[in-house]
Amino acid sequence: MMNAETRIFFVFFQFSLYVQFFPPSVAARWQCPSTGNSTWVRFKSSCYTALQTSLKTSYNNEDARDLCKAIGSNVGIVIINNQEENRFIVDYSKKIWEGKDIWLGMFFDIDYNTLRWYDNSELTYSNWSNEEHINENADTCAVMHTKSGQWEKVSCEYPGARILCETSACKYTFFLCF
Repeated sequence: MMNAETRIFFVFFQFSLYVQFFPPSVAARWQCPSTGNSTWVRFKSSCYTALQTSLKTSYNNEDARDLCKAIGSNVGIVIINNQEENRFIVDYSKKIWEGKDIWLGMFFDIDYNTLRWYDNSELTYSNWSNEEHINENADTCAVMHTKSGQWEKVSCEYPGARILCETSACKYTFFLCF
């Protein structure tokens, strides 16, 4: 039987061998979840999956949120933080939906009288097609036109938008996910 000092040394030794033989690119890497029959695509530190819902079924914003959450606890409707991510989502969506609108994970927060992302972060980037298109109220959400990448404020009951879910990529470092 090993005493505590020997066990600590043995674990440290194994860890140092792992670090020595695996370069940093292998030792730490981003990975997308493998959940059910969802196919995930990674971009930087986020992962995306397109829900292939029936074209005859119309999903409102709340339905879209529920369908994304059903995939996993940290999954939500796509949130766009910068122009590079916006461009990636346009390119990715064109391959799947050929120019259809997709829901954005934002809503009109009546407490703060502003649009906010569902994760409660503020909009640091936007790509509105026409800022004055709709008066903001409690029923204001947003979609992205995947032909142009521009966003539009719409009713949260807007019919026909497709659903793109997003979650954080997991950073695996030495077999641990952070």
